[in-house]
Amino acid sequence: MCILLSSVSSDPIPFFFSTKLSPVDTSLSWLLSCTQPRSSGSHGGGRIHIKVIDRSSHLSPTKSKFWSILKNLAKRKNSMKATWNEQVVAESDKTVVVEGNHYFPPDSIHPKFFSDSSHSSVCGWKGTASYKSLLVNGKTNENAAWFYPSPKPDAAQIKGYYAFWKGVSVTP
Repeated sequence: MCILLSSVSSDPIPFFFSTKLSPVDTSLSWLLSCTQPRSSGSHGGGRIHIKVIDRSSHLSPTKSKFWSILKNLAKRKNSMKATWNEQVVAESDKTVVVEGNHYFPPDSIHPKFFSDSSHSSVCGWKGTASYKSLLVNGKTNENAAWFYPSPKPDAAQIKGYYAFWKGVSVTP
């Protein structure tokens, strides 16, 4: 059996499995499609497709350890992390990209590395940004993270989400 993982931005990645999987009577139309965060400037992308090439095997995505492994692979491929001073300060597979910046959901940051800041800035269409400083391994990065606690309506999708700059690396 051959499984192909592909996205708009990359060639298919073949995975070959020799494990015999028990057939389950089900439609093949559900073959897994996972949402992937759009990168800045991508067109029509945003999905990873997992396709079973050997159609003689029917697999149940809800009952198979096989599908669990594939879902985890897809999740890891989509996951973004923010790192500063050799420490991951945020990690998520649900970032929102706005103006080339990945905004991390509030529950994806590691709060022990964040401290309040009185700094703020104003964006004409997003609203007023609040800032947090990072304190990692004894070093401080002032105002390295920003978020919009009460964004304007056009930026509602990033309410409370954190973005980074000032040397914070955001990578897959």
